[in-house]
Amino acid sequence: ELTYRYSSFDEDYDVLFYSATDWGSWFQGEITGEYDIFNENQDTHMVRLKVQPMEPVAVSLFYYAFSLHHPEAMGVRRDDYVDEWNLTVDWTINQHVTLSWVGAYAIPDSGAKERFGDDQDWKAMMVMASIRY
Repeated sequence: ELTYRYSSFDEDYDVLFYSATDWGSWFQGEITGEYDIFNENQDTHMVRLKVQPMEPVAVSLFYYAFSLHHPEAMGVRRDDYVDEWNLTVDWTINQHVTLSWVGAYAIPDSGAKERFGDDQDWKAMMVMASIRY
């Protein structure tokens, strides 16, 4: 499955409207979306490649190109912000339990470098269990 999504949020978006139905469906980027700009003041291009090599396992690779909707609201001059890659592996053990592994790597562009004052790449990894009843 190959998916493309474009989204645009202004700086007044209320993060209380988050809804997590699938990776990349609302939270955009495991680093940028979850820990930095929270779907506020951003324009985002997302490309997702999802494969299911066997019935209980799904693997997704995401690419996000983040830019700032209004850079001046973040105190910067440039709108190009972050390029982020996410890899997710979901193992559905049964109808109630799913184990997930997520790796994320983000490369700051001019806007993020100006905002944070450095050019360090950002990395994150997590393991998560989802229980449905």
